[in-house]
Amino acid sequence: MGSNDRKAKLSVVDYIKTDRELLIATVDLLLHILKKQREMEIDKPVIIERLSTIFSDFETNFSELIETDKKLSEELRIWEYKIYEYEKEKNVSVLRQLINEGYLTFTEIERYVVCPVCGLPSIRALFICPFCGSFKVNTTEIVQHTVCGYTDAKVKFWSKDELVCPSCGLRVKEEDLKILGRIFICENCYRTFRNPLIRFECLNYNTTLHSPKYKFDPLESKVRKIYGYNITKKGERLIFSDTILIDALSLLLSSYPDVIIFRGEDTKNFMEETFKIKELEFSAIIIKGTKAVALDVVGEEAIPFLVKAGVVSKISMIYLLIVHPDSLRTLADLEKMYSNVRIVNALDLSLDKLKDLVVSILSN
Repeated sequence: MGSNDRKAKLSVVDYIKTDRELLIATVDLLLHILKKQREMEIDKPVIIERLSTIFSDFETNFSELIETDKKLSEELRIWEYKIYEYEKEKNVSVLRQLINEGYLTFTEIERYVVCPVCGLPSIRALFICPFCGSFKVNTTEIVQHTVCGYTDAKVKFWSKDELVCPSCGLRVKEEDLKILGRIFICENCYRTFRNPLIRFECLNYNTTLHSPKYKFDPLESKVRKIYGYNITKKGERLIFSDTILIDALSLLLSSYPDVIIFRGEDTKNFMEETFKIKELEFSAIIIKGTKAVALDVVGEEAIPFLVKAGVVSKISMIYLLIVHPDSLRTLADLEKMYSNVRIVNALDLSLDKLKDLVVSILSN
């Protein structure tokens, strides 16, 4: 591997491994996007929902918005993660880093208006009469009475519960009216107009940043963008190269006493010293007491792991395979063939699930 290739492969890993929470969040994010991308059309960008649950260290007021307006969050359900740099160097957006390194691509999906003071998107538009300033504005049809030719807003034809022509005084049936278009009408001054004034009202009544029913003009509003993300082939290779995934798992297991983790060359030494098997290397071997789990992360090349499973089947060790969805069919029968082999679809995993699975195996 050339120096440039090595740099491209390791740059994100080197960057994020300095921050425990950042590394774990990045792996969860990549697995989340890959899963959603596979569930949908392969080229359709994934809209990340409530990303604050993953990136708890970022945008602290984001989670506060969810708490203060749960109904809105349930209706909206779509939240974008802002892509920009924060004050501290370590808080540079993970998404931006992954995009810059070529692990993700992104597309702008849509935009929505937010309150310029509190930043919440729970706002409503108000139509204002340009003549009297009333908010009692509605839309109505412009109609023509086919008998006498009188033309006006339809609401002006209503007299109590029936239609009466204001010009000729005849009772009017719906079929006697020709619809010419639609227009706005003020129910306060009864003037009609095509272009009302527009004001926004923020529905966030829990904030101390502004008064309840805070109103603002369109030119004062802020526009927020929603992005969709796709994981690239390079991003898939990062996840299934095992480096970043095992790094994150190792961090999660570091809080468990008596758990020992071997990586890379150390797994070969362990296999030779413990089982007298030479030149057999795994992504990791995790040990607690007398229990051991050999773990491999399987990308699109699945054949070598068939051979390894056969070797491991003869010793007292669980062999756990985290498998790329495209390799599942190749390895599907291993669990039936060997009682100590466990196959896990990477798209069914989060890091917490993987940690719990490993801990469960070591505890039984």
